Amino acid sequence: WADSDYESEGCRSASPSQRPGGSSAASPPCGRRSRTAFTAEQIRCLERSFKRNAYLGTQDKAELCRKLHLSDKQVRNWFQNRRMKMKRSIPRSGNGRQKHT
Repeated sequence: WADSDYESEGCRSASPSQRPGGSSAASPPCGRRSRTAFTAEQIRCLERSFKRNAYLGTQDKAELCRKLHLSDKQVRNWFQNRRMKMKRSIPRSGNGRQKHT
């Protein structure tokens, strides 16, 4: 256990109230970026692109990154999260697999 390679191990040892300054504001775990807060204009543009195609090609992604001043990873993750949101919102027919009795 002592030789663990987990990046987050040891980062959660102090609760928010025990951290220096006593701040309870949510901060990302060690080694992670803070959450991207997309602007309304960025979301509008991303949604418009998503309506055209749920999967971006390399050139389309590069153009969106340049236009919206976002990284490749941010755009890729937004599209992945949006596809999962769409998948969850589609009602399933029936209740999945049928049980055999």
